[in-house]
Amino acid sequence: MQGLNLVFGMNVNEFNKKHGLVICGLNHGVGVYEDPDNVNAEFIKKVSEEEQSYYFATIPFRFQRRITGWFGLWDCALESEEEKMGAFEKSLININWVDTKSKNFDDELIEHKDNFLQYIEVLEPKLLFFFGIDMLRALNDERIKPYVENFLGKAKNEPNYITKPFEGKSFRVGFQSFEKCEVVAFPHPTGTIGLSDEYIALFKDDIKPLIENYRKFKGV
Repeated sequence: MQGLNLVFGMNVNEFNKKHGLVICGLNHGVGVYEDPDNVNAEFIKKVSEEEQSYYFATIPFRFQRRITGWFGLWDCALESEEEKMGAFEKSLININWVDTKSKNFDDELIEHKDNFLQYIEVLEPKLLFFFGIDMLRALNDERIKPYVENFLGKAKNEPNYITKPFEGKSFRVGFQSFEKCEVVAFPHPTGTIGLSDEYIALFKDDIKPLIENYRKFKGV
């Protein structure tokens, strides 16, 4: 994994280094007072020393805290205390598509495809969650999809976007199947105005079976 842009939450271990559940954000989500270069350097040091640590061990950031809460809404709760974590929690890993802190993503997903593809080549996810709906569109761009299929297998269908009936504000969630991986794209957890946990909970019947099948495959 050395040479990749390793950021917080990218804790590599025996459970997630291959065919894990990959959580993909748009870009750096470091805290206000953190220098991403320092975070990266510290984690690269851990990997080089083969020190194993896990997923969202301390859940310090709102992005991760909300995702952790969503897993609970889908009846697939995650332990957030390291001493209580099992193989399931340890099989999750967080990456970012874009290796900058830019807030302008016009064409940036395509421009930074090599960063993303490098992760996919190394990790070969079995289940891939995008937290940013535009990443599924970018995944299917003709400049990216052929390379993705080298690692995820051929796409079995086009992206299917679902919107649930809801009294409040509703948003699309995208689904796509590849030969070796299931992909789901959600709205961004902290950057989507009006996105409620109640709305995300409506996707339980769609998400829970994917997670259960993944856990069966991984034996976690």
